[in-house]
Amino acid sequence: VIIYEDGDFNFFSTVAGVQPTFGGYDPAVLRAGPSSRVLEVIDLPKGVVFGPPTGMGAGAVLPAPLNLVNVTTPCSFCLAGGDGRGAILFDSTGRLSYYSADGPPLGTADLMQGASLSLFSADVGGTRTLVIGTATGGMRAFNNG
Repeated sequence: VIIYEDGDFNFFSTVAGVQPTFGGYDPAVLRAGPSSRVLEVIDLPKGVVFGPPTGMGAGAVLPAPLNLVNVTTPCSFCLAGGDGRGAILFDSTGRLSYYSADGPPLGTADLMQGASLSLFSADVGGTRTLVIGTATGGMRAFNNG
């Protein structure tokens, strides 16, 4: 998990020549634009991975008001297939946007209500799902397993 401060306001750019961008970012080579910086790198504990593939489980639904947040994938805002990358952007007013590639933020109906990210540990035999509310940026954790 990389916490990146985008002081150049172009990390999600599709303009040729802008580097680095989210779509081509190599987490093994921590780079930043001239006015940007990597604030923190958080390694997940040994044995903890994003998943499982069905998040909280096929057909899982949270109680209202979170019932519209998709919790049936390991990450509701991450790129399906490929490297599975995803990003949460907090703007200067605290509003959230979600990205899975360079370009405009994702705007699906699911993400207007919030997003989810599940972490799984085979060692503990359980999953913890974080749900992020788009309107407030507030988070809730759900233990399932």
